[in-house]
Amino acid sequence: MVDPLVICALATAGFGVWELVAGRPLPHLPGWHLNPRATRWAGAYTFAASLLVFVLALTHHSGIAFVTYAILVLAFAATVLATRMLRATI
Repeated sequence: MVDPLVICALATAGFGVWELVAGRPLPHLPGWHLNPRATRWAGAYTFAASLLVFVLALTHHSGIAFVTYAILVLAFAATVLATRMLRATI
């Protein structure tokens, strides 16, 4: 049986590759409005984090992969929000 975390990690890795290559988010997808350079960095981060989670899930460490995925996604969201709030006050 295929672990659902593997499928989720592959899907988000695909989104990360799209953002890294295209420099823009998927069309009609709600999200943060970042400039193209920031979108490429976000895509690279998403791809790297998803690849790490994918490898952990394939080695049957699903619990560690789930916790790692949650921490990395929350850290990314907090970083983007903090950066946007910091730039708004400058």
